[in-house]
Amino acid sequence: MKKLVMAFVVTAGALSIAGGGVGIALVDPTPTFGEREFISLEGGGLSKHVNDTITMTCAKNDDVVLRDAQKATGYGAYFTLGPTAKWSGGSALCTAQLVKYSKSGTPRVLDQFSFVAAG
Repeated sequence: MKKLVMAFVVTAGALSIAGGGVGIALVDPTPTFGEREFISLEGGGLSKHVNDTITMTCAKNDDVVLRDAQKATGYGAYFTLGPTAKWSGGSALCTAQLVKYSKSGTPRVLDQFSFVAAG
């Protein structure tokens, strides 16, 4: 399963970057519950995206157990994969998104990928 997650992450980033844009990637190939993980900006023109938002949502059995958002300062953002009030252990399916907000506040998802945080 861990090899599948790594291949999925690389593919998600490669698709965005191949189009000349920016993407996000998980630096750690084996994300685990309780760990602090870095989601990095990848691709060209990164300086235009350092104020964009990276969101992280994790769910267990279709119940959201983690929801967080960080500015992509320093060419990425750190997220801690639990514990939370609803997540005290075990695996969860997580989705990271790179979001750009218009001046009027409308969000646009530039890239996203999902991975399993092992428990």
